[in-house]
Amino acid sequence: MTASVGAFCFLSGQVCVAGTRVFVQQSIYEKFTEELTKRAAQFPLGDPLDAQTMMGPLVSREQFDRVNGYFDVGLKDGAQLKTGGKRRGEKGFFVEPTVFGDVEKRNANRAGRNLRPRRRRDPVQGRG
Repeated sequence: MTASVGAFCFLSGQVCVAGTRVFVQQSIYEKFTEELTKRAAQFPLGDPLDAQTMMGPLVSREQFDRVNGYFDVGLKDGAQLKTGGKRRGEKGFFVEPTVFGDVEKRNANRAGRNLRPRRRRDPVQGRG
C-alpha cells in the first residue's frame, strides 16, 4: 500500500513513470480503496528541501491549472472523488494527493499521461 501511494505522488506526480493507475482485484477493491484513500489524505506535502516532505508543489501555474482542469473534468464525467482534488495552502502550487474511483473508460482521467498527483483504481475479476 505504501508503494501504491508513493508511486503516484513521486515528484508530485510530474514524471512519466508516475503510477497513476492501479488494477485491484474486485474482491478487495473496497478495502483497498478505503486504505489508499486514508493514506493519500495523510501524505505529507511541503517544502521539497524538508526531509519530512513526501510531495512538493507542482512546477508552475500552467501545470497547476492543467491539473485542476483534469479534476474538474473527472467530476463532471461522473468519477467519484475519494480524497484530494484541491489546492493545499495559499502559497505555491500545492495540490492534494487525489484518489478517484469508478472512472468510466471515456473519462479524461483514464486517458493518457497527465502528469499530476492523482490515482485511479479499477476493479478486476480474477480467473477463478
